[in-house]
Amino acid sequence: MEISTDIRVELISTVIYLANMQSQRIVVSQDDLGSDAIDNWFKDFRNHSAVTMFPELWEQGLWWGEIPRLALYMTDDIFLQAAFWQEYNSEYWPSETKQKIIDFVQQLQDFYFQSSFRRFYTDTLSGE
Repeated sequence: MEISTDIRVELISTVIYLANMQSQRIVVSQDDLGSDAIDNWFKDFRNHSAVTMFPELWEQGLWWGEIPRLALYMTDDIFLQAAFWQEYNSEYWPSETKQKIIDFVQQLQDFYFQSSFRRFYTDTLSGE
């Protein structure tokens, strides 16, 4: 059996870390070993829209179990899969929040490509 991290979960976790959400205890703290690598690689992305959008989504309920669930609805290239629309078409999310989640994922994709996240993940996190 091989245990590994998921790039989509790590992407969202990195954005959460950059949004200074450590007080919610959902990502590494600034004192953890991985934080130096994140701080160095992404120092120019702290004001990226994906980072600045996240705290509001947290306040609207995108937290704890919803974060990995959202990650699992994304493809490896950070597109939402069709199943997202079926699951999130329920009344659980108000339409305004659903639109913000869609906008967030679009910004995540931009963050992913602009920051060379895959290379960071491969070089630093995945152990490949």
